Amino acid sequence: MPSITCRRGREVSGLGATSEVARALQTAKGSPHYRRGVRRAATAWSALADRPWRFLASAWPWRSFAYIVSSPFVALGVLAGLIGAVVAGIMLSPVWIGIVVLYSLPVLGVGVGRLERWRIRLMQGPDEPPLASPHLALPDDTTLRQRIAYRRREPASLRALGYTALLAFLVGWVDFVLVLFTLLATGVLALSPLLASFGPVGVLWWEADTPAEALPLALLAAPVWFVLSAYVLTLAAAAQAELARSLLGPREEELRERVAELRRSRLDLVDAFETERRRIERHLHDGVQQR
Repeated sequence: MPSITCRRGREVSGLGATSEVARALQTAKGSPHYRRGVRRAATAWSALADRPWRFLASAWPWRSFAYIVSSPFVALGVLAGLIGAVVAGIMLSPVWIGIVVLYSLPVLGVGVGRLERWRIRLMQGPDEPPLASPHLALPDDTTLRQRIAYRRREPASLRALGYTALLAFLVGWVDFVLVLFTLLATGVLALSPLLASFGPVGVLWWEADTPAEALPLALLAAPVWFVLSAYVLTLAAAAQAELARSLLGPREEELRERVAELRRSRLDLVDAFETERRRIERHLHDGVQQR
């Protein structure tokens, strides 16, 4: 007898379970984790650990490629911003403007962190919420000077500045070399018969002088390299996304501090309300006595 436990908590067995089972299977197939009968991996790590044909049929290799390809462009812009801010700060330091620029340098990490939290959506699963900001929300009446002074002392801003430096001087250029080597190797292997008509083509120990000799490179080596590069790029993108989450996301102690601060603010508000209530009652009481 088929049996299933419904969402309402009752167990349906016998013939009555048939419709429930069909409804449950239909709901599962329509969930974000299923597509045309194929289960979709929730994260890049689970996709890497899945069967190769499922991994290659998923969107994770292409999403990882887009994430890795966009890193050098972001790194180039961030590097230009860092160098420009430092040079402007040094040159304008005699007139105090440069000191203000250097003083506000951690705020650049806040902007880069916001951009990276948006870009990391490429490496998030369908049910995974967006990466929350670790920065404390400031009141609307906070002045620009107060915002800069608070942000530059905030631990999350210093972590964001460290990630900015890593992205500008290391991570972005590693991604650039990885993408460039992958594209060049894929292009050479796929076009090896055409290239062999202009001259010898050598790949590792294989050297082809004619298009016929280079045909195995295009038919065998190119697909194998494509599969290997898909795994390498996805692994690199997943590792970079984990680095971004650890440095640009909220930490548990910061969340506890926010909860404690909200609790203190609530208690202060309750105390202020109680003090005002007592003042009004005392004022009314004194007015009645005077009459």
